[in-house]
Amino acid sequence: LIAVFLFTVPIAHAADDLFTRPTLKGLRGVAVIVTPQSSEVQQNGLTTSAIQTDVELKLRQAGIPILELNLDNVSAPTFAQLHVNVSVFTHSDGIWPFAIRIDLSQAVSLKRDPSIVLNAATWDETSYGMVGKQNVRSVRDGVKGLVDKFINAYLAMNPKK
Repeated sequence: LIAVFLFTVPIAHAADDLFTRPTLKGLRGVAVIVTPQSSEVQQNGLTTSAIQTDVELKLRQAGIPILELNLDNVSAPTFAQLHVNVSVFTHSDGIWPFAIRIDLSQAVSLKRDPSIVLNAATWDETSYGMVGKQNVRSVRDGVKGLVDKFINAYLAMNPKK
């Protein structure tokens, strides 16, 4: 008997609240940065390029522009980066725990000294789960779910006119 583990998300952390959601107001789009997957994870069907494509497609379908990482964009006050970090921990028993974190980073300044400007995560969502090695592709569904949460928060603060 072979056990098949499907995608599960038993724990979720959400930082989409009264304090973080307003930080999305006025953004004119996001650059998408996906953390590369290990060769073993990619060989089993969860590729960095597939995650990148999934995220960008969902954002475009929602009407959120995708920005390029270049000097002109990075220096703009409305520039933001959506980081997608999928960490899959391979194990010889074929059960792979994973963590998905999506965060939005943008330029922020200190209230006590506005001349100090840093790049900081101002919005994030995280989920955890376990998946069977043969079903690692299904982690993409978890990524899409967190991207949906970002889209909902973004559109709530930037309604279409």
